[in-house]
Amino acid sequence: MFRRILLLSTVLVCVMTLLTAPAPSAAAGDLARRYPVIPPLRGGVASQVRALVRTGKRLGNRLNVFSKIGDSITAFPYFLVPVGAGGLQLGGYGNLQDTVNFFMTETARTSNSFANHSLGAREAWTTADLLDPAQADGSVCEAGETPLSCELRVVKPSVALIMIGTNDLVVGDVAGFRSRLTQIIRVVKRAGVVPVLSTIPNRFDPEAVLANVGAYNDVIVQIANNQAIPLWNYWLALDPLPENGVSTDHVHPSVPADGNTAVLDDAHLSYGFPMRNLTALQVLDALRPFLK
Repeated sequence: MFRRILLLSTVLVCVMTLLTAPAPSAAAGDLARRYPVIPPLRGGVASQVRALVRTGKRLGNRLNVFSKIGDSITAFPYFLVPVGAGGLQLGGYGNLQDTVNFFMTETARTSNSFANHSLGAREAWTTADLLDPAQADGSVCEAGETPLSCELRVVKPSVALIMIGTNDLVVGDVAGFRSRLTQIIRVVKRAGVVPVLSTIPNRFDPEAVLANVGAYNDVIVQIANNQAIPLWNYWLALDPLPENGVSTDHVHPSVPADGNTAVLDDAHLSYGFPMRNLTALQVLDALRPFLK
């Protein structure tokens, strides 16, 4: 009798544990699947984009200049630099040429916006680094100025392409990431700049648990919704590519064998960085009608 009671108690404990346990982390990331790579700019997002552009114009921001904000996936010369250096081959995406021309006409700081060396992007950076004055370039930035604020002040862009979180997820502090990313978006909006928030690629290295990428992308999508800002679902664009568009280092987007990341044909677009460049141009193209 005692054994039967003990067995029944054990079963009840197991049932209660299943009922009260949190959902498994592998379920994280479903939110990013609900949005297209470039969600339409309408409703509250469109209204806020217009308002930020108006504010930016009063503050002296330049309509045909954008900033690149992030970590190595943004700082590496594979991202947009070949576009600004004249290596772009649009292939079947000739409709994007006018947008390319629009952002090629003015120097951001060191070059046009595509090839410009950003003060707000560096290898291994996290959200904390973007908000840390100790990480700012002392030869350009003012005392106490963060890399993010420095980039926005010096470049005076109308748009900021933001992708950050690939290095944050190793720590696993999702709540801290949410808080810092929200602060980053607020800083950008206060400067009258339109923040475009990108989801991050998968990571397959031993330091990162794949499920964490989904959890962080959920936060990115939620912040974009809460802040009514444009979302760039780069993760979804990579999803059907070989190895999800991630290179053999298991962290960064993949690069074609010929190294050409601004050639936008089918062969090159099976790699992560050319797809990043294509979708970046598509984001900018969607925003250009608002930049007037």
